[in-house]
Amino acid sequence: LDLETMMARVSAAALFLGLAARAVKLGDHVDVASAWLRDHVIGEGLTSSALRDIESLGASTEIASVEARADATVRVAWRDGAEHDVDLTWLAKNAPGAALPRVDDDRVGFDARTPENVPRVAFEAAVGSEAGRLATYRLLAKHGAVVLDGAPTEAGLAPQERALERLYAGQLFDSDYGRVWLTQGVGPSNEILDTVSIAHSNKSASWLASRVEYDATRRLEFHTDSSFWPRPAGAILFHMLRPADSGGETLLVDGFAVTEALKRSDPEAYRVLASQPVHWKYKPAALEHFHRSVAPVIQLEHDRLVAFRWSNKDRDVLRDVAPERVDEWYRAYKKLAALIDAPSSRLKLRLGPGSVLLLDNWRVAHGREPYVGERSLYGAYVLRDTMDSKRRYLEWHIGGSGTDTDRLGSTNTTTTTQTPPSEECASDAEVSVSYTRLDEGTFEEFQAQAPLWAALVDPDAVADRALELLTSMDGDHTRWGFQVNAYEHALQTASLVYRDHPADDELVVVALLHDLGEALWPANHGEVIASMLRPYVSPRADFILRYHDLFQGYHFNHHFGLDRNARDALKSSPYYDDCTAFTDAYDAVAFDPSFESLPLSFFEPKVRALFAREPYALDPTNPKRGATCTDARETTPPDAIIDDQPAKYAQPRAM
Repeated sequence: LDLETMMARVSAAALFLGLAARAVKLGDHVDVASAWLRDHVIGEGLTSSALRDIESLGASTEIASVEARADATVRVAWRDGAEHDVDLTWLAKNAPGAALPRVDDDRVGFDARTPENVPRVAFEAAVGSEAGRLATYRLLAKHGAVVLDGAPTEAGLAPQERALERLYAGQLFDSDYGRVWLTQGVGPSNEILDTVSIAHSNKSASWLASRVEYDATRRLEFHTDSSFWPRPAGAILFHMLRPADSGGETLLVDGFAVTEALKRSDPEAYRVLASQPVHWKYKPAALEHFHRSVAPVIQLEHDRLVAFRWSNKDRDVLRDVAPERVDEWYRAYKKLAALIDAPSSRLKLRLGPGSVLLLDNWRVAHGREPYVGERSLYGAYVLRDTMDSKRRYLEWHIGGSGTDTDRLGSTNTTTTTQTPPSEECASDAEVSVSYTRLDEGTFEEFQAQAPLWAALVDPDAVADRALELLTSMDGDHTRWGFQVNAYEHALQTASLVYRDHPADDELVVVALLHDLGEALWPANHGEVIASMLRPYVSPRADFILRYHDLFQGYHFNHHFGLDRNARDALKSSPYYDDCTAFTDAYDAVAFDPSFESLPLSFFEPKVRALFAREPYALDPTNPKRGATCTDARETTPPDAIIDDQPAKYAQPRAM
């Protein structure tokens, strides 16, 4: 609404039309009912509060006259003798149908490539004053996650409660788990919710028998907490007291970032997840009552994203979905799941002793890597209303401007965040060479470049690229007339292989990635993926990858007038039977839309383990071994990989 244009059209004679019909028209722009206008007039002005004298509303909504004024107001005289000034600026913003003001436009998303977007500040600076708390609240609203370093590390629920409650002035929520709980375990045994925390919080004795168990040997799936509450916990505080000896890193996904990505790539899937209510449930093992809630995965208010719920274990029976809509809901749900599980979406943090991770639970999903050794982590919840009211009060009470990280003092320079390998060495912009021919380069120049080359083949970086390429195949663009797309075909094939050969991790990964070449060069996709994985796999796996497309032709070549037995030309290979078994028992039958595949998150650790092998360790005679930039990093494979695997594959092996 152009205020100047509107004012130019305003006149005492023409501003309000249809007085008998009790309607008010402002130029050609805004229509409001006179009853609505009177309801929102207080005293001599106009506010967002409604008129309290509701009994007189029906008899006093006819307008007698209006008078336009030069100060962007209109004097309205009512039939009952009352007069009020209407602020046209306010009216333009608040009339029915007017767009709501945009909020949180300064949100900053994060993903695997932007660890710097999760700020780290000193704990005492964050909690020691009202200004520090306000700055922390602002950072949380902007980034969705903040790490506070240097919190007290005194063990015990009472001292931890005293420390954590300082951030929200004692307003920790007394949930089923108490105001503060302790999660601890010793990997690879199960991780349990310590019952001492429940006893400390004076919960009923029946709770003492309750244990929440998580398998420390597997990655904890991404989830938001308390999805089963009508209003889930607003913030979570995780205080690391003792990190695991190995692994146990915290994993974060910006739920708002991935849902916005879904909106851009698949608006219909976004609409389905934002409109279809989902039932969520939690029943403690020792209690009879349930927690229940009903809310969509993506929660909108006036088309604005306000909350994101994600917890597959807390999702209840899918109710209220018409049978003809079920498939579209699952398609949308799996599409969002793929975005959440994509390595590019995932930020990995290794919290040290005394690090407190503050999360916006309405925005950020969290998980955990597998771990070995003892691990102890305290936690607490803060209600959303507490978060919002504390921030509103401090904004009103002290306000202030400036950069919040500057006010608090960033600790990012001493962060324990795991930095991507490419950021641990000099960047491309920081390395400059003078040579234009390789034979002219100096020792110093090549030494400066070596870390950059090594970063390209870092095990995690290679695994990330492979997994991202695989998830890029999830869509109708790789269906090619089949009932499943190439991504689902890969998951099905790997699931079938794992069912029959759970100990053969290499074969499972081969099954998962065997068609990755389709995303790059379909004409000879078997040779493409074989070349990509050649440094990391055995000769048997290389043969299966290289020729699986030829062997698969046995099942359909004759329909095109081609030789279905073309694969027999390779019968002399010691791996012929392996490749035949792979294609016939797994690859050729993995096109079933009703098959329940294991999720990509299940296979990811196996993928990463494969790429952590020393390149060409399974092919010691390969001249590339020890002669590529991969050797700039220190990787010593287990003796079993070097000594046992080549002999294992020296003879034909039935699957």
